[in-house]
Amino acid sequence: MGTILKSISTLLFLIFGFYMAHPQGQIADSLNQILAKKNIPDTVRVNALIQLADFYCEVNADTSIQFAQQAKKIVDQKGLPRFLPRVLRYMAIATVVKGDYVTSVTYLREAISKCDADSSRFLKKEKALAYNLMGIILVYQSKYDSALRYYFDALAILQKLNDTLAIVHRYNNIANVYKDMDNYPLALKYYFEAEKIKLTDRGAQNIGGTYLLMNEPVKAKAYLLRSLDLYNQDDEFDNTGVAIVNEELGNLYSSAGKTDSAIYYLTRALKIYERAKHKNGIAQNHYYFGLHYKNNRQWAQVVKEAKIAMDLHIEGGEKLLIAESGLLLAEAHFQLGHLNQALDYSLQGVALAKEITAKRPQRGYLELLAKIYSTKKEYPLAYSYSQQVNALKDSINNEEKIKQVANMEALYENDKKEKELALVRAQKQTADAQLGEEETKATLLIVGLGLVTLVLVIGGFSYLALKKNRRMLETKNEELRKLNQTKDRFFAIVGHDLRGPITSFSGINDLLNWYISKNDMEKVKAFGGKITQSVRQLDTLLNNLLNWAMSQTNTIPYNPEPLQLNQLTKECYGYFEHSLEVKEVTLTDETTDDLFVFADKNALASVLRNLVSNAIKFTPRKGSIKISTRLIDHMIWVDVRDTGVGVSEEKLKTIFGLSGSKTTSGTAGEKGTGLGLVLCADYVTLNKGVIKAESKLGEGTTFSFSMPTFQPKELQQLKSEMIHG
Repeated sequence: MGTILKSISTLLFLIFGFYMAHPQGQIADSLNQILAKKNIPDTVRVNALIQLADFYCEVNADTSIQFAQQAKKIVDQKGLPRFLPRVLRYMAIATVVKGDYVTSVTYLREAISKCDADSSRFLKKEKALAYNLMGIILVYQSKYDSALRYYFDALAILQKLNDTLAIVHRYNNIANVYKDMDNYPLALKYYFEAEKIKLTDRGAQNIGGTYLLMNEPVKAKAYLLRSLDLYNQDDEFDNTGVAIVNEELGNLYSSAGKTDSAIYYLTRALKIYERAKHKNGIAQNHYYFGLHYKNNRQWAQVVKEAKIAMDLHIEGGEKLLIAESGLLLAEAHFQLGHLNQALDYSLQGVALAKEITAKRPQRGYLELLAKIYSTKKEYPLAYSYSQQVNALKDSINNEEKIKQVANMEALYENDKKEKELALVRAQKQTADAQLGEEETKATLLIVGLGLVTLVLVIGGFSYLALKKNRRMLETKNEELRKLNQTKDRFFAIVGHDLRGPITSFSGINDLLNWYISKNDMEKVKAFGGKITQSVRQLDTLLNNLLNWAMSQTNTIPYNPEPLQLNQLTKECYGYFEHSLEVKEVTLTDETTDDLFVFADKNALASVLRNLVSNAIKFTPRKGSIKISTRLIDHMIWVDVRDTGVGVSEEKLKTIFGLSGSKTTSGTAGEKGTGLGLVLCADYVTLNKGVIKAESKLGEGTTFSFSMPTFQPKELQQLKSEMIHG
């Protein structure tokens, strides 16, 4: 699906959000109650009428215009010119919804001219919003260069006003234009400019959608799930943006062959559209369902979904969307062998695509017509349509080259605009500096008085400081005592546990030489497992020692990123596969591929390896280990449960510390230091999590730790909706 289709789906969402978070009647009733009062100020009445115009823009454009005209009448009669630009802007919004762009532009030009009546912040902001709406209209008309000019003009005004949130939205709008131009790197640049200020729900959605178009599904999924989480934090479960994000996730999972997840997210989007009675959204959702069934070659289902989509788009009069859904319907009929139906839809569709100069669907119809006539053995017609396909391919390729040149020009224009914006920022800094000089003079007077007070205060603070320093000295002495204990423990580990595997290697080497001299190859082969075990033991110990040393000097690298949890658990299983086979221990991984955490990859991998290694060590032959997860309040809890020998309550109290003797042999004589669990505690804390252990002697042990999630906390609620309706 091209970006043009997505632009149509999101146009109204760019202008204003749905009021779907509240019942429609509740909003209208509250505003009408205000208007019913007799003795209210004219400004309050005008604002109430403007809010009603805003509300009815999506519900009924004609009603919206009526409320805006009532507001304009009061503004004209009562002499309130300050409100005129806003009234005219809402009249323009309503006419955009009706598709009357000429009238909309007329209203906006008048609004912009009225904004110059005074230099108040209110009217400057209105001028920026009018420029923004002009940009949106031009985007809908595919006049991207003109749209960018208006967006950059709006951005310059808002930067002078230091309106942070509005600046974020303008960056997003500029990026949307570059995305529609297929200039994804430049689009991401401006999305990330917005993210530097604040990552909004819509901003995360835009970045995820761009990565989807760039065929980077992992990054796309991470940002789309983050977007859902942000919408959830704003209590916007029923919002056009939420529906679009769910659709994009559904399409992503469909392309990956994950049917259950695809249907889940697409159904979630459909419910939002149905509650809002948003026909265009419902139609597009059925189209996406059709694409999903096409991916699974369920052609009868494709026919059903594509027919619903096309019929709804015919009601809405969106010709491009009619052409797209008709192409899907014709292709499904062809795959089912319904050649006459496929031919009828294709002939109608190619005529419509030519009428609106939609070359990509036109190419699809021509390719399908060539196939249909070839199947019907009408080869002259098949050949004719094939030639038309080749000619259209050349035309599309030429357009792609032109677009590449345009993108290069856009980069040049972008640099020029950035210099202009830098000048605006420099002017603002100069003004701030002048203001700072005045403030400095006033400050010097205050400082003189402050010095007198300071002398009196110093005496009191000196006494308090001496008392505080005494407490700090006592604390440092205690820390030094603990550090000495830790140092002694560290040298004991190096002196005993590190020497063990090395000595073992030396003994194995002597025995190997002996058996080789006796030509006893069976005994030589038997040493393979012992060598592997010693290598693993030595590797784990050295890594833990190195990481522990870094933790003590506060030099642990910390680079958090979105991570797919079950990828790391799979790597962990591969690392211990041989040890599990030798000991005949079963490891069950119950993590799912839709769980993401925000953590440092090396730290999380180290925690998993140490906990699984510990479980293998203390689990008897033919025992079992299970890795499972829980989602609790923005945190994913990972449980590593074994059926091992267990740990006493006394040892549990100090299991994550380095004091005392921790060296304990495993059920097969494996050696250990306890250092791995100390590292686990440090790494989990570094990643904003918590770690704990539960155990019963003779029954087993469960280590649990938490990491920040990248999943929307609404998932459980949404799953409940899917099950119970």
